[in-house]
Amino acid sequence: MLIFKEENVRSDGFLSNYGTHFVFDRTKLWTNDFLRRAISSIHNFKLGALSDHELLLSQEVTEFIAQRVSHLYELEREGAEFYWQHSMQRTIDFTKNFNKPLKISRWNDFSTDKTDDDQKSIELTFEIIKSSKSFDFKIEYEEHTAYGVTANVLFTPPPVAGDSIEYFCSFRGKHLCATYLEETKSIPEVDIGGRRYAAFDGVIPVNRAKDIEIQFRFPREYRLAESDAQFFVASFSQGIDYVVQSEIERAHIQKEVVGGKLSITARITSPLMRHVYGVAWVPPGRPKATAESDKPIKI
Repeated sequence: MLIFKEENVRSDGFLSNYGTHFVFDRTKLWTNDFLRRAISSIHNFKLGALSDHELLLSQEVTEFIAQRVSHLYELEREGAEFYWQHSMQRTIDFTKNFNKPLKISRWNDFSTDKTDDDQKSIELTFEIIKSSKSFDFKIEYEEHTAYGVTANVLFTPPPVAGDSIEYFCSFRGKHLCATYLEETKSIPEVDIGGRRYAAFDGVIPVNRAKDIEIQFRFPREYRLAESDAQFFVASFSQGIDYVVQSEIERAHIQKEVVGGKLSITARITSPLMRHVYGVAWVPPGRPKATAESDKPIKI
């Protein structure tokens, strides 16, 4: 708790270590000093109450604007397994000097059956497509497992106001999203138009963006009907708060089956920050292992 307490007001009833006390002078409520300290206290308290995964990316980044962002989520069959690939292409224009790393992250908070038997880390690819001048970069990992990756991209020289960079970034792994129904037991279902969907994923803008485009592709072998997946927009804090129907209606949505793959594309201008723009679906159950005696005999 953040407690605003006037000077000389007793705080009996509150333990000394319970909450943070902001002491103020009633006669100075409209001074610059009070407003600066009050706003700073609220902001720091808010950041302290949220984890990095709940924020997805730092709320502190204000040095650039994303002109256009596109995300592709594709589930692909590889042998007997399914793999997710999340690819992103983004153009950012710097409005101030940028002397810190660009953070890129991807993780799976939803799987309930995380095991140590899959030691293969998520594959990360990063590439500069074009830029206002020549930049080198290096990647430093903070976390790199089969269920999550967080990395910092350090540009050389550091971008300054007026620079722009268009980059491509992709993540690939079996555990990027929930694939089977059994993996969604800890996920609150998403109610869209009266139907409940057990899995979802999408983009949460935490920096200003002019346009975003997202596309999900599910292969024919996944056996997902068109009605089993829907685009949605929802307020997001520690999870889905509520679905925002007006934002869904504002998006340009296209759903089609191409070459056996179910494709859902959504485009939207000036997306709301701290809202998830994504697709919810009803995943199938995990297929049972086939016993040797049940396998067909080749003659």
